[in-house]
Amino acid sequence: MINDRKIDQAFSDLRGTCGGVREDYFGLLYLEEEHDVPREKSVNQVAFGGNDYGVDGFHFDKARRNLYIFQFKYTTSHAQFKGSLQRLIDDGMQQIFVSPNKDDKKNQILLQLRSCLVDNRALIDQICFRFVFTGDPEEAERSKVLEKLREDLENKRYGVLEESRAIQMLKLTQVFLLTDGNISRVSEMRRVFEDDRVYDHVFRQSRLKADSRLILLCYKVQYRLRKIANEIEQKGQNKYSFIHRSRYLLWALICQGLLNHDELEELAEDYGRSLAVPAEFTDLLSRIATTRVRLLLAALWMTGNIETRLRKGISVFSGRIGGGDIVCQSSLERKRFLPDFFIFFCSSRISVNWRTALESVGQPA
Repeated sequence: MINDRKIDQAFSDLRGTCGGVREDYFGLLYLEEEHDVPREKSVNQVAFGGNDYGVDGFHFDKARRNLYIFQFKYTTSHAQFKGSLQRLIDDGMQQIFVSPNKDDKKNQILLQLRSCLVDNRALIDQICFRFVFTGDPEEAERSKVLEKLREDLENKRYGVLEESRAIQMLKLTQVFLLTDGNISRVSEMRRVFEDDRVYDHVFRQSRLKADSRLILLCYKVQYRLRKIANEIEQKGQNKYSFIHRSRYLLWALICQGLLNHDELEELAEDYGRSLAVPAEFTDLLSRIATTRVRLLLAALWMTGNIETRLRKGISVFSGRIGGGDIVCQSSLERKRFLPDFFIFFCSSRISVNWRTALESVGQPA
């Protein structure tokens, strides 16, 4: 556990070579204790001193294929993130991803971060921002100011990366599986790439006929899952306590809501041509999730089906309401099948075939 004594010791040992202020060494110890980064590496992954553009540290996790960018605050007050978050949004993102050589006086950590990005670009699946402090994370989550700043940061991130970033293969595979209704297989990704039969089915030739705009609509849902899950949980913390463990089911159902939307063509034109996630698209996802998907999940929870499967460590895939099965079995390739997809909640017998909106991602007839 990180405490004042450890910070004082690290500061005493390293300030002669690393400089900075005492609080900078909180981030150093965090990387060492939470991510097992050895001292000889951690000193090059933490910002000592200023001019850091809102970046206090970074770490590339090769096993998870995630690059983490940190802001560290050795305080219990989440309000301390406001200024540094705004600095990261206003200037930091541009400095990291677009114009790394613009400021000759920038903190050395930005050079190290840029080097890490270039060296591992083929290995990095996603870039994650983490905000680390000693206070109550739930209180920080409830902060409207920080929520707005995090949304601005996400939008900025996808804006500056839009021209250069590529669709991640792993996430694209998950989209295909989820829209096919194979939610349980998402937890078996290794098999998808190692079993030729499964691989050939997921990446079948008919995928080439897909409307890429619609695939992109579903792909981008992942970027707002945590926010949406939080909004659903706020409707009843006990009732929806399972929601953060049911992210793939949530993602899949939101996709179905999108692909059965009455204004699908307009949505595809407005939001399906880039990886940017504008506020209007986020609002749409929130409405689908909180006014439609939430009701279905509540009904499934009352049956005990979700709870039982979660306790057994099984991916949430299907449920029963009033004796009827929810059957997930089709995908982006079928033409619109259920024009009022979500008006089945009050039905006594339910069979929901996920045959949605487009003749695209290659589902066999």
